[in-house]
Amino acid sequence: MDEGSTSSSFYSSAMSTSSSLAPGDRILAVKSSVDGIGWNDLYRETLKSFVERVHTTTMHAYSFSKFIFLRKLQDMDFDIQEYINKDFFKEVWLSLVDYSRGRARAQNIIRYRAVIDQYLGDYLTITSYQRPNFVYAQQSAITEGTKFYTAYANNVHLRFGQHPHRAVNALLRIR
Repeated sequence: MDEGSTSSSFYSSAMSTSSSLAPGDRILAVKSSVDGIGWNDLYRETLKSFVERVHTTTMHAYSFSKFIFLRKLQDMDFDIQEYINKDFFKEVWLSLVDYSRGRARAQNIIRYRAVIDQYLGDYLTITSYQRPNFVYAQQSAITEGTKFYTAYANNVHLRFGQHPHRAVNALLRIR
């Protein structure tokens, strides 16, 4: 927002979340407490419930992803690189909520769902996790799947970037 613009002009010029960015456009995220944004008290409990449901589902999706990878890595033919992507993590997240799931057409989504379904029952039994009902689950799953992928990619880059450096230093006895 420019210095001269007002909050009402911001809302009138806000970009639709379903459109793409034009050159020069930016998305601005502002973090604040619910009190800080002046959230209507009438909807506060609904917001709190939604945030808790997304948070719990996301924490279980991280755990379930690890559960799947640890089990699948015992299979020598399993190529983990095929599964470290936004779509796989989105499908993991969606598997942990009760929503109306359509039939997948894309082969990679069918493959992801087959792997996920192979371990879902065991995970739900071990953790006693109850899948919550979730309307518009796709929107949250896309956001969370993207965050998962980013976290995995950053972690791999950070960890594997350090290990070769340490190995070379150890081989050359550099401290």
